[in-house]
Amino acid sequence: MQSIPNSYFSAAQSAARANAWQVFHKIGLTQEDREDVEQDILLELLEREGRYDESRGKPGTFAGVVSHHRAAELTQAIVHDRQHMIYGTRDEAANEPESDWLDILADAEDVVPLWDGVRNYYDDIHTARDLEYAMAMMDDTQRGLFDLLAAHQDMPAACKASGLSTATFYRCVEDLQLHLRMFGIKAAA
Repeated sequence: MQSIPNSYFSAAQSAARANAWQVFHKIGLTQEDREDVEQDILLELLEREGRYDESRGKPGTFAGVVSHHRAAELTQAIVHDRQHMIYGTRDEAANEPESDWLDILADAEDVVPLWDGVRNYYDDIHTARDLEYAMAMMDDTQRGLFDLLAAHQDMPAACKASGLSTATFYRCVEDLQLHLRMFGIKAAA
């Protein structure tokens, strides 16, 4: 077996650690899960060491790109697994504190996860604050369109209810989406 150069191994360790921390903060992992993600990324980097070509760049660049892609794959897999876990109704969540903002964050079926410490409410609260600030900065036309879209939850129905021509309506929707993106909110497709 061929030995791995120290420069590549150091770059792989650094890239794995950095990307694991990003995943940790992005989706709210436990410390143990973060370590698992870091090990998984490091293993991927060590397996791909043979594909590294020194003439095309430094080891840190190669390790950074590979680890970033692997971290994205792991994030997607973890989020997918969380979405497919068993859910219970709010009545079954006896230890769940009653709070207005928790009701706002619950999905349409009013369910909460049965596992503890997985949901990152910090991000949810900041998103709600960003949306509140974006709403405060909207003009009357944008606010009216936002309310219309929220009421109808269907673009064609909202377009019909708006009384605008289709082209004008979709231009206004695009303007609203750009406004929301200014505040870090990406509108659903």
